Amino acid sequence: MGARSGGAGTLRLARPPRSLLVALIAAAGVVLLGAAFFGLWFASSAQQGKAGEFQFAVPYASPGWPAVASTAETSQHYDTIAVSSHEPLVLPRALAGIATALPFLIVIVGCIGLITLAVRMLGGKPFSRAAQAILAVLGAMAAASAVLVPWLEARLVEIAVAELGMPTDGTLVTDSTTGAWVSPPHFDPLQDLHWPLFALGAILLLIAMLWNRAARLQRDTEGLV
Repeated sequence: MGARSGGAGTLRLARPPRSLLVALIAAAGVVLLGAAFFGLWFASSAQQGKAGEFQFAVPYASPGWPAVASTAETSQHYDTIAVSSHEPLVLPRALAGIATALPFLIVIVGCIGLITLAVRMLGGKPFSRAAQAILAVLGAMAAASAVLVPWLEARLVEIAVAELGMPTDGTLVTDSTTGAWVSPPHFDPLQDLHWPLFALGAILLLIAMLWNRAARLQRDTEGLV
């Protein structure tokens, strides 16, 4: 059963069992360490392979390509190629690492927020403002990642193609035997934005904005009972 506190915009609710809070803190700590470990691992792998190479995929254009034989009628399209290079490509490697690490960073911040709330509840301290701040931070990070990750992925390919001197249209082709070129992607918000993650971030931000009003409404309602 909820109980009111004297401070504006803060709530003191009946605390869950201490054992449950301790278990939540331990579980969040394990997830936090796992997210940090795998985030660093995958970010490092995105920056360089086992032999130090940098790999990326880029849309591919060619006036002709071989067809793979099949026993039934098929339509075949070659739309991307995998590029591997041992060139420095400092900026593309950095952008790849950042794009890979951002989702893991959201998990890490969420775990820190959960641990913070559980510790405050263990101490019987108000947690409403802390929860509001955590929701706002997570919402902002989710919305930002929904935009930044696809933008970074498109941008790193564009920069890598330019630094490697790869032809980007037919007039730049020097190999007359294939006549092929690449078409680096350009970020399109409507097409490339990670809409589910962006919507989740917007919802969390709206909840954070309404949090204080909901807290005051609950106090007023409890005062009438």
